[in-house]
Amino acid sequence: MEALSLTLWSVTSSKARQVKRQATRFDEGRVALYHFLDCEPNRTKRLKAILDAYNDLPLMPQTNTTRDKFIAGIEQFLARTVPDPCAPLAEWERRLTGYIEAQYLKYQHATLYTDILKEWRDGTDEPETLIDDSSVEIEDLSQSKDSYRQKWEGYVFNALETDQNVIAEWLQGFFESTQASTKALEKLKADVADFEKAMEENKEHFNKTTLNWCIWGLLRSDLLTDDKRGVLTSIEQDDDAMSDVMDDLNMRMNTLDRWTWPAEGVAAEQRRQVGSKYRIFHDEDLMDALLLRYVGVKWSVEMSKRLTAFAQAHTWLSRVNTVSDGDRRRRELFLGPGKDHASGVSGQRLKTFEADFFLSQLLRHEAEVDR
Repeated sequence: MEALSLTLWSVTSSKARQVKRQATRFDEGRVALYHFLDCEPNRTKRLKAILDAYNDLPLMPQTNTTRDKFIAGIEQFLARTVPDPCAPLAEWERRLTGYIEAQYLKYQHATLYTDILKEWRDGTDEPETLIDDSSVEIEDLSQSKDSYRQKWEGYVFNALETDQNVIAEWLQGFFESTQASTKALEKLKADVADFEKAMEENKEHFNKTTLNWCIWGLLRSDLLTDDKRGVLTSIEQDDDAMSDVMDDLNMRMNTLDRWTWPAEGVAAEQRRQVGSKYRIFHDEDLMDALLLRYVGVKWSVEMSKRLTAFAQAHTWLSRVNTVSDGDRRRRELFLGPGKDHASGVSGQRLKTFEADFFLSQLLRHEAEVDR
C-alpha cells in the first residue's frame, strides 16, 4: 500500500503541475489577444482573432451544446466570401470574450486549489521514497555484468554514424520501385497524416477501457519492477485511483508537445536473464510508462494496418505460382473438392508468412499481448 500511496501522491502532484502549466499558457494567450484587440478596430478581424484564440488556447473540460452551436455559426459566418453587414458582431464578440473569461476564472480557481494543496503538502511529512532492492550498485557488479553495462553505454551514449543519403536512396528504391508502389506510398503518407491529426484533435484519449489495456499490456511485459506491478494491480482494482490516473494521463496527452523526460534523468536497471545474460531496463515513472505504452500501441497498430494495406496493394512482385487447371482437377479427383488451391504450396507459404511473420514486431490490435 505504501507504493500505491506514493504513486497516487505522484499523480496528484503531476495533475497540479499540469494545471499550473496550462493556466500559464492560457494567461499568456489571453493577454496577447487583448493586446491585439486594443490595436484592431475592424470588427470582423477582432471576431476572428477571438475565435482563433478560443480554439487554440488550452481549455478546461466543458460540455455545452448551445455554446458549440454558437461557435459553429460564427465559423460559418467568417467562412463566407461576403459577410452579412447586419450581423451583430459586437454582441458575438462580447459573448466569445465571455467564454474566454469564464475559462480564465476556472483556471484561477484551479490554481488556487493547487496552491492550497501544495501548502498542505509542504506541512505534511512526505512519504519516504521507496528504494528498489533490485537495483544493483555499479561497484558490486561482476566482471561480465560490468562489461555488458559498458557495451550498453557505448550504444546509448555514442551516436551511430550513418549515411543518410544511402538510407534514403535504399528506401526510395524499396517503396517507389514501381508506379503502383509510388501511388500506394502516397496513400500511406496521407493515411498516417490523417491518423496523426485525429490523435491531436482527440481530447479524451484515456477512458476505463483504454487504461485497462495499457495496464494489462504492462503487466504482461517484463518492463516493470515487482513493486510497480503491484501498484498497477492495486490501481486497476480501485475506481477512484483509476479516475485520478485517467485525468492525469489525459492532461499529459493534451500537452504532449511539451512532454519531456524528468530533468534528473531516468534510472536504468540491469537484470540477469536466462543463460547468464544481462539486459538493461528503464525504470521510468509509472505515469510515463502508461503514457508511452498508449502512444506506442496506438502507433504500432496504425502502422501495422497501413503497411499491411501497402503490401497487399500489389506493390511488390510475388513469387506465388498459379496452379494449372489440370493439376487442380487432378488434386480434386484424388482428394475431393475443398478450399481454393489455385496458388498451391507457394500461396500457402505466403499466407503463413503474412499471418505469422510479416510485421511480427507490430501489434495488430490494442489489447494484443506483445508478439
